[in-house]
Amino acid sequence: MKENGIGIEDLCREEDSQLQAEFKELMNQYYSGDIANEKLFSVFLDLYKQEEEAMDEVRKTIITDQLDLLDVERNCVFRGFVDRVKSPSNCINEDVHRAAIGLKVLLERYGNITRRYYDQKTTAFNKLIQEITGTSLDDVYMVGLAPWTSKLDDINKAFDALMKIHYDEVATKTGLKVEQVRLRIDTVYRNMSDLLNAQIRKNVAIKYKSFVKCLNAHE
Repeated sequence: MKENGIGIEDLCREEDSQLQAEFKELMNQYYSGDIANEKLFSVFLDLYKQEEEAMDEVRKTIITDQLDLLDVERNCVFRGFVDRVKSPSNCINEDVHRAAIGLKVLLERYGNITRRYYDQKTTAFNKLIQEITGTSLDDVYMVGLAPWTSKLDDINKAFDALMKIHYDEVATKTGLKVEQVRLRIDTVYRNMSDLLNAQIRKNVAIKYKSFVKCLNAHE
C-alpha cells in the first residue's frame, strides 16, 4: 500500500483547488494523528480557506455573458447525453442494453457535473470525454451518441479556450494572490503525503487502507 502522490505543480488552478477540497474531505473522514499531526492539518485547513477565498475572487472576475452562454449550452448537451442513455438501457437488444448500462455506470460515477464551478466542470468534462472516447467508445457508437459526444467536446474546448483568455486578463489583478496561497498549501499537502508514506513504510498505517485507496482514486 502506498499513497501515489500527484504532480500538483502541473495542475491548473481549479484542478489544484479541487484536489485540495477532495483531500480535505478525506482527511475529515479518516483523520488521525498518524496521518497528519494536528498542527499541520490546522495549517492546511487555514490555507485551504485562503485558497478558496482567492479563487472566488478570480471566479467572480472572469464571469462574462459569453462564458455564461457557453456554459448553459454545454450543460444542455450533457443533460441531453444523459437522457439519451436512459432509453437504450431498457432496450431488448442485449448489445445496446449492455452498452447503455456501461455508459450509465460511467455517468453515475461523475455525478451531476453541471453543479460544479466553471473550471472544475471543464476538467470533469475533459476526463469524462476521454473515457467516453477511449474505453467506452464502442458503447457510444452502439447507443448512437457519437454526435452528442463530439458536440460536448467542441463546446467544452471553446469554453476552456475563452476561460484561459479571461484568466490572462485578470491574472495581474488577482492571480498573484492565488499563486502565493497555492504554493503554501501545496507544500503542506506534500508534507502530509510524505508523513503518510513514512507511516506506511513502518507498516503502522495498514488500518488506513481505505483512506489511501480513496486518496489514490481521487488523484
